[in-house]
Amino acid sequence: MLDELRRWVALADETARNEGIDVFAIAGNDDLWSCDMVLAEGELLQHCEDRLVRVGSHEMVSCSYANPTPWDSPREMTEEDLYEHLKQVVEQVEEPHKAIFLFHVPPYDSKLDTARELNPDLTVAIRRGQPNEIPVGSHAVRQIIEEYQPLLSLHGHIHESRGVVNIGKTVSINPGSEYYGGRLQGALIKLTEEEVKIKQLVVG
Repeated sequence: MLDELRRWVALADETARNEGIDVFAIAGNDDLWSCDMVLAEGELLQHCEDRLVRVGSHEMVSCSYANPTPWDSPREMTEEDLYEHLKQVVEQVEEPHKAIFLFHVPPYDSKLDTARELNPDLTVAIRRGQPNEIPVGSHAVRQIIEEYQPLLSLHGHIHESRGVVNIGKTVSINPGSEYYGGRLQGALIKLTEEEVKIKQLVVG
């Protein structure tokens, strides 16, 4: 796993060098802590977990933690602890209304966090003959977004909840994931100083 990640970091460094672009990365909730050490090895790729970086003229802060999941993954916190952690991370930002929040877990009940409900034995819960879908995102993330109203928030975690929504003045995006099928999903976003001008979901 770490060898494959090193290959991706090397590719990111090469692309950044050849194209003159910035590349930022964080791990996800189910990534081992050793992944952070590999991301930190990047020459040009910036591992930005829990710290402030600049994306053009915008401040960006990041967090890989999630609220509790059925999988007991390495990076999980209670909603209370996650809120306090995010609060500390976000307090680094001087101009929240122009900032980008890169939080792995999406905000609760945002349509970016819809997943199939699981029974205690991890089988899919069936209601009226269909898999029951419920919001599984983080209340803490939603509260932080509502309180600080960043320009843009970027999320992952829930692979099947690809979408773009507004939470107050914040544009929130989850590009989704189909990596198991060899498809890379993403989002093209154009920012001005005060506005998200273009937001387009893409796949390759």
